Amino acid sequence: MKKHLMAVVLALATAVGLVLTVAPPAQAATTGWVYVVYGDWNCAKGGTVTGIQAFNGGLWSTNWDWGDNIIYPRVYFNQQNTLNANLYCSTGWFSGYYIYSLNRRFTPTANNQTFWV
Repeated sequence: MKKHLMAVVLALATAVGLVLTVAPPAQAATTGWVYVVYGDWNCAKGGTVTGIQAFNGGLWSTNWDWGDNIIYPRVYFNQQNTLNANLYCSTGWFSGYYIYSLNRRFTPTANNQTFWV
């Protein structure tokens, strides 16, 4: 009887131990918001970035942000994000041109960080 009781207790302790060591369920990546600044060096033919149409995978996009070279995209924290964009480079009063800015990668860790691309 003692052996049987000891075997049951041991089996129960092993089962409880296994349950406690199982990994917790996977959680979605934490997201937040950061500043991304497109420098004028993106304008290969000169000018200043004044319009941005960008997207970060399926997480965030903007349909033309005009007036400056800064956007505030939603991002994944602690993992690489990749921005693709169309930029408008102003070269004078009512003149300019469009260019692509592809695969700009960065890894944010907190809200409100600034990345120059």
